[in-house]
Amino acid sequence: MDMGSTKREICAAMATLPPAVQPIGGHPMTGKEIAGFEAAEPGLYRGATWVLSPLDRTTDATVALSVELVEAVGARPVILEPQRHDRLVASISHLPYLVAGALVDAVAAVGEDDPAVWNLAAGGFRDTSRVAASDTQMFLDILLTNRAAVLEQLDRFTCELSAVRELLAAEDEAGLRERLAGRQRVRSWWQQQRK
Repeated sequence: MDMGSTKREICAAMATLPPAVQPIGGHPMTGKEIAGFEAAEPGLYRGATWVLSPLDRTTDATVALSVELVEAVGARPVILEPQRHDRLVASISHLPYLVAGALVDAVAAVGEDDPAVWNLAAGGFRDTSRVAASDTQMFLDILLTNRAAVLEQLDRFTCELSAVRELLAAEDEAGLRERLAGRQRVRSWWQQQRK
């Protein structure tokens, strides 16, 4: 089982392994922005979703053993086909990394004119920018191996930002309220589903 953040290319490569090898894609949907042995955390997988992506050649016994392993560390297994995994994680993992980085760049530009911005930065900036501190090489690999799905999500995100910008520029208070309240409802719904 691999534990990479993208599945399509990894699973395609694993399909070329010798016939005696039983490969399965794996992706624990948890992590930290810091890497290495020093960042190890007991219980990191407890309660986390762990995607398993069987190949066509992966036996039922291998899938069952993988599910057992995932459950043994306290995670919740979810079976997904590699392309579907990559499309979904582009929206909830890879796009947020790019958004966090863009936020850091925008604040850094403000900081060039007025460094006091860094003294004011608090919880909102900290929480929203956290993943921008992730390992550059790891995310470079992720972005390049999931390029099409990430580009699709960037286009969608750009449309969302543009729509809000238009409402704000037009001073459309009702439209802004509706848009912001809708986002708040979806975020609250998601949080409730996680319990």
